[in-house]
Amino acid sequence: MTTACTTRGEGTRYRIDRPTFADIMCDLRIPRSDLGAGDRIPHIDLPTTDAGRFSSESNAADGRPVLLVFGSLACPVTESAGRGLLDLHHTYGDAIRFVVVNVPEAHPGADTPQPRMIDEKMRNAGALKSHHRFGFEVAVDGIDGTVHRASGTRPSSAYIIDPSGTIVFRALGRTDWSRSRRRCVPSSQAEHPRLRMWGRRHAH
Repeated sequence: MTTACTTRGEGTRYRIDRPTFADIMCDLRIPRSDLGAGDRIPHIDLPTTDAGRFSSESNAADGRPVLLVFGSLACPVTESAGRGLLDLHHTYGDAIRFVVVNVPEAHPGADTPQPRMIDEKMRNAGALKSHHRFGFEVAVDGIDGTVHRASGTRPSSAYIIDPSGTIVFRALGRTDWSRSRRRCVPSSQAEHPRLRMWGRRHAH
């Protein structure tokens, strides 16, 4: 029997016009197949709102770990996380590459309808960056969410990824970045003075 959860990541079930209670419950479920610490992130090559690219190759060349956050303009979790991400970027932006990936709208409605075309999704991503005044990259996943679906379809998940593309930390759902108590930085980067400070402040 096919359930809403088994089709959540397929076709129009991925780009819902209005979330139902079943959709919300599906987002709370974490399948074992979802990527986690120790897994490699799938290949990425996405446009950004500033006409650049965020790709696996550019991440490897950059040499820093990346904080990859999936979010959307109509997502209340993204809304609440914005201030914390700005604070973290102010402190650690030279040591960690910050990237928000715009995904389908978590709570689409009249003010923020679900994009059906990539240019609509790009406009929402631009509005997301402007609204939060993000001084870092906002990338746009394809209309069918190739990168997002390969990582799991949580509307507000986040990952710390080392330069090799390996996930070292995963957060699903609400994360208070300004008060996080987790050690999120790969040991290979521990000599960077900013990351030593992160380790002291965010260790258990």
